[in-house]
Amino acid sequence: MRKAKAKHNRKRRMKVYLAAKVLVADEFGIWPYDRESATGFCTLVSERYERGNIILTSNKGFGGWGELLGDSVIASALLDRLPHHSHVVNIRGESYRLREKRQAGLLAAGRDDGKRRRQLPQLTKSLSNRPGGGSI
Repeated sequence: MRKAKAKHNRKRRMKVYLAAKVLVADEFGIWPYDRESATGFCTLVSERYERGNIILTSNKGFGGWGELLGDSVIASALLDRLPHHSHVVNIRGESYRLREKRQAGLLAAGRDDGKRRRQLPQLTKSLSNRPGGGSI
């Protein structure tokens, strides 16, 4: 979106994201968002709300989104929309990558990296228009 803004075609880029049947935001929260990026992401989610599906993966719990986005109001707005009509899946345990490295002997067995609990909320907006949502 930042590149689109620089080229003065942000509206056209937004139309592409809004037209997709499923929008995937993978690894949300790996890097913190600046104010402009957080506002842009919130705008995108708001525009897609109850119109298109969103799959979002993250290793950040919902409680840390205010810090990640640099604005608790934007985080609240996102958390008001994303979980509505959604299924949240929390996956806990060692990541596949760390487990494979450990099994290959590339990572020491006692290292804390693999012992860390991971929380990956995945939000999927329902395709159903009936009250209460439904399954995908």
